[in-house]
Amino acid sequence: MVATSSSSQWRWGALELLVVMVLVATALACYRNSTIHPDEAFHLLAARSINAGQGLPNLGGQHYDRAWIFSYAVAYSTHWFGDSLEAARLPSLVSTMLLVMAVWLFVRLTAGRLAAILAALLLGMSIFTLDISHFCRFYSPHALVIFVIAAATYRAFSRQTRWLERIAWLLLAAGASMLAFHLQSITVVTLVALGVWVLLQALVWLLLHPDMHHRLKLTWLAAAVGALGLGVAVLTLGGWWQWAWSRFAWAPNWMDSETASVLFYHRLLLQWYPILWAMFPAALLAAVAVYRRPAIFMACIFCLGLLLMSIGAAHAPRYIYFLMPMFFILWGMAIAAAVSAVYARLMELVAADQKSARRAWSLGCTAAIVAALLFTAHFIPAYASTERVMRMAGPNAPFRGGDFVTALAAARDLQPDLLDIQTVLAAPAAKAQYYLPGRRIVLLGRPDNIVIQKDYVPDADTLRQLITTEQRGLIVVEREYWRDPRFVNDALADVIESLTRSLPVPAKTHIRVFCWSHEANSNDEISMTN
Repeated sequence: MVATSSSSQWRWGALELLVVMVLVATALACYRNSTIHPDEAFHLLAARSINAGQGLPNLGGQHYDRAWIFSYAVAYSTHWFGDSLEAARLPSLVSTMLLVMAVWLFVRLTAGRLAAILAALLLGMSIFTLDISHFCRFYSPHALVIFVIAAATYRAFSRQTRWLERIAWLLLAAGASMLAFHLQSITVVTLVALGVWVLLQALVWLLLHPDMHHRLKLTWLAAAVGALGLGVAVLTLGGWWQWAWSRFAWAPNWMDSETASVLFYHRLLLQWYPILWAMFPAALLAAVAVYRRPAIFMACIFCLGLLLMSIGAAHAPRYIYFLMPMFFILWGMAIAAAVSAVYARLMELVAADQKSARRAWSLGCTAAIVAALLFTAHFIPAYASTERVMRMAGPNAPFRGGDFVTALAAARDLQPDLLDIQTVLAAPAAKAQYYLPGRRIVLLGRPDNIVIQKDYVPDADTLRQLITTEQRGLIVVEREYWRDPRFVNDALADVIESLTRSLPVPAKTHIRVFCWSHEANSNDEISMTN
């Protein structure tokens, strides 16, 4: 399958152009999901504050400066393209496209065009990538910066790299590391994996050096093992392991039971990519057998990074995305190795002197291999085009939260002056603050462990007192929060149902809307008495 003649270069160029068109079309076709995730609201509110000339905002009584560079990127995007969710997600979409391009370029330079095309397709068409690229959060830019660090490190320690180029690549990696740490502290996982790879490189060079006496090699090896043991002892006695565990071991408040689960990411990958993950060891061996150094490099980052993330880092689905490009690169290399071997064996069936027959046979073999890959891509769970990828553009898109816009519009039709109410109880509060600016937003339930909500209702007694004392109020709750013990529990829900009136908004919005009013003699408002 690997073309060597200059006359076939245009075919590879046409194939690469087709791949780009497919990836861009898929990304844009899935870019119509209009619902907002609660986590996106933080950067959306920060962007509004920045564009209003007020700088980074205070959300719930706390200065929100997490990944503020990304908040400014969202602010510039919404400034130029309008205050919309689609414009706010553009930085993530652009970052993902750049990431796919960077993966294609790196693999093309280290493993050839076929592996590069396959790796780019696997990454770009992944349901995980499509979800992250349409998410106004810093995960996609962080994955891009992490890959830049990895590629620069790989290039810096290549044998053919000259010293000045080596220094330039290392400076690029250092600068990218600072940006990556700004976006997420789990960048340390990648740096540890890269450090291990560099040490392995030095160790291999030491053991295979032809001019060094074996006793000197053993001395250096013993010194390296001793230094490693000393470092582990210092970290253990100094309490650094406990500090790292307390600093990085984390899970969202609705997944507290997964904080100490070492198998969390294993189960996650087995659920999302049952075939790819189950066959990953075989794919890893195939990639290493054919491509060696780049495959070992990617395997070191992914495997060690996954191990560190599983043992003592954040346990939440999106936190592992920065390792997924390495996963798909290894699979791209493995599939390219298998396809090349199959193609070579098929071409052996036709004699070398039968040029016209070999040309026709080559086209037939290529078509058969492409058809086999398309069949697999269509039915494999991770890439089923009819059920897992393109459905994001349709009505059965993955649930990412309730549709506040439609629900509030329907509620306003039922009660025109509803949105004039200044006190709003909501779950989640950040989305209500985004869609209902300028109002007093009160969180129903206790605040999570990311942003402390200053004004919240922790229990039924507090809620009953608030409804009794406030003249008018509006309650907006996503259905997944309703009667959930972690959010709007049964006690809070019972108070809401007994003291307020439910407005029948469409069920497809996944939103429940309530209101109350103690004003008498009003034709437009709901009179509530205790």
